[in-house]
Amino acid sequence: MKIRTYSDTDLEPLRQITASCFDGVSIDQNMEKLFGEIAGRDWRWRKMRHINADAAANAGGIFVAEVDGEVVGYITTRVDQEAKVVVFRITRCCPSISKRASAWLWPKGRSTF
Repeated sequence: MKIRTYSDTDLEPLRQITASCFDGVSIDQNMEKLFGEIAGRDWRWRKMRHINADAAANAGGIFVAEVDGEVVGYITTRVDQEAKVVVFRITRCCPSISKRASAWLWPKGRSTF
């Protein structure tokens, strides 16, 4: 697995990973089940916009995971200037690679960095 910085060509693959991986766990999806689409947009549209916003706010803080040249996951970060900390916002990985990614991110069974 290769971890690299974000490039503009990553935006759509990251959006698709987001839509796929948040299926079944998104608060927006749960709201849609109760109330229907909001403003004619589905939950995936709203969720994918988060990636657009993160790229616009801090493209240099997005780290992309690749396996054999395929984008398989990402981590987005934002810098909280007032608190002087980096906030990890979204971490997502394709289901087919999630066990390998977890082993890389949290070696030896650790659940934190």
